[in-house]
Amino acid sequence: MIQDASAKLMLSFSIVLKDLLRGFVNEAWLEQVDLSSVEPLDTEYTNDRYVRRLNDMVWKLRKRDGSPLYVVVMMEFQSTVEHFMAARMNMYVGLLFDSLVRSGQIKGRNLPHVVPLVLYGGERVWNAPLELAELIDGRLPGMERYANRFSYRVVSIHHCRELDPGRRNVADAWFRAIRARDYGGAAAALQQLIVVLEGPEHDRLRATITKWLLEVVLVAYLPEEELSQLQGVRELAEVKENMVKWSDKAMAQGQRRILVQQARARFGADTAAELSDQLERVSSSERLGAIGEWLLTCASGEALLAKVRQA
Repeated sequence: MIQDASAKLMLSFSIVLKDLLRGFVNEAWLEQVDLSSVEPLDTEYTNDRYVRRLNDMVWKLRKRDGSPLYVVVMMEFQSTVEHFMAARMNMYVGLLFDSLVRSGQIKGRNLPHVVPLVLYGGERVWNAPLELAELIDGRLPGMERYANRFSYRVVSIHHCRELDPGRRNVADAWFRAIRARDYGGAAAALQQLIVVLEGPEHDRLRATITKWLLEVVLVAYLPEEELSQLQGVRELAEVKENMVKWSDKAMAQGQRRILVQQARARFGADTAAELSDQLERVSSSERLGAIGEWLLTCASGEALLAKVRQA
């Protein structure tokens, strides 16, 4: 239920990246970082041999002392786990260092800290090595001094813990929507998104995630007719309102179907056919419930139909 393009679009909003770090990384270094300083970097880096090799998200943050720290977010939403991800991430971080040095952004003689993250959307458990040294053949004695200690962090959308909704974490609400497996789960995730994204400062993000919900998540649960009616909707609250209407409509359709089946079993096909026609004009769940009681108490199909016609 997620693709690289939609994930990159979501992470282009700084609030999503900040809540991802707060809720699902939450390591000691975060205490030394000013999250309000988050800014995206151009990742179309080049050097003498590589052109546009670093094509995922890179963010620049400021530490409390004013010096920079970088967060590289690799998107990995394939069904298979990338065994050599440590090598790929090591190369990307190296390209970032090379670009910073060549562009003159390094002040002094030290490289900045870099946090390499993999945002993983697959349903299989991530079991690839997290350290580059684990990928290197370790049987040759005396090679320890050359070992590369590079490692990276994985945030697995389908396996991370759910946060307390009271924390109003945008990344958590987004992850819940991705994990939704039925109409009820999608509706609950939608409600949480409405809560965490209230306020005019989130207007653009609400419009973006509304479009994503309609095109990626809700397409699995809503019939085509309902989806067509939601085209052009740009607010989560409007989506919820229409989902409630559809849910009530679907519930009434289910009640009518059961009543017709019961009428066929008790009074025969003719009564069931006419009852089906009569029920098309009944939309209230309360009235449908009353008809269900009549179906049990009426002595004949004719008596049942007479009461329905008069209702």
